[in-house]
Amino acid sequence: PDEQAADWDVSLASLRIIGLQLGFEDQTLPTPGQLDITAAEIRVSEISNRPEALSPFTVTAQVGETGRLELEGSAGFIPNPIVDAKLLVTGLSIPDLQPWAQQFASISINKGSFGLEGSLRSDTAEQLELLADIHIDELGISDTLENEALIGWNKLNLEQTRLQLDVGQLEISQIRFEQPFARLIIAQDGTTNFQSLALDQPDADSQAAPEPTSDA
Repeated sequence: PDEQAADWDVSLASLRIIGLQLGFEDQTLPTPGQLDITAAEIRVSEISNRPEALSPFTVTAQVGETGRLELEGSAGFIPNPIVDAKLLVTGLSIPDLQPWAQQFASISINKGSFGLEGSLRSDTAEQLELLADIHIDELGISDTLENEALIGWNKLNLEQTRLQLDVGQLEISQIRFEQPFARLIIAQDGTTNFQSLALDQPDADSQAAPEPTSDA
């Protein structure tokens, strides 16, 4: 029999994508939620189809008006996908989550930013593992029933946070608050103002389309 032809050896020295823009809009909400990623740039080098080959890469992007994402590491795809990278996120605007938050509670996210610095890894042993220091700065949330400040802080640090997706495990070494604030009111019936802010969620059964009926 004829000898089987050898597999092709394919390589690419460098790949660069600049000016990438992505837009996400959730129109299922009364007030559509929107997230824009702009000025994204992707650089990948030493691309190869050889087994165990790793390609260095960097990803940078603007997220919303104030957020910034930077990802740098290496990735491989043969024989199994693997990613090992450092991750830096700064200045993500928490008020951008308002359209989603107001579906669950009568609150207004007035200010706040999210950031993290750490590493992430994905391979056959773990679909996603994140090790990072996470911080939420200058958070301010008010209730829309009384129009008064509800909860907030100057800084919240979640230090040495470890998330393992496959095993469903979240570990936080230390939590540190700076200048936290909360307004708690207990009514005569024993309920709190936090309970009154929660919105009832529609039951899945109640949202089901009614079955057609026919007149005899």
